[in-house]
Amino acid sequence: MNQIPWSVTLQGLTVVAERLDRVPQSMEDALNGVAIADAVARGLTGQSQR
Repeated sequence: MNQIPWSVTLQGLTVVAERLDRVPQSMEDALNGVAIADAVARGLTGQSQR
């Protein structure tokens, strides 16, 4: 069982929310937001592969 602390998860979601709250200034910013959201989702589902 590899559990991620809720504080880390909430911090990740907060970063995503802050990015989504602003209009992306470039496609790169938008893709970075998606990458962060994907990383958080993988962490929540425990599917991160290393």
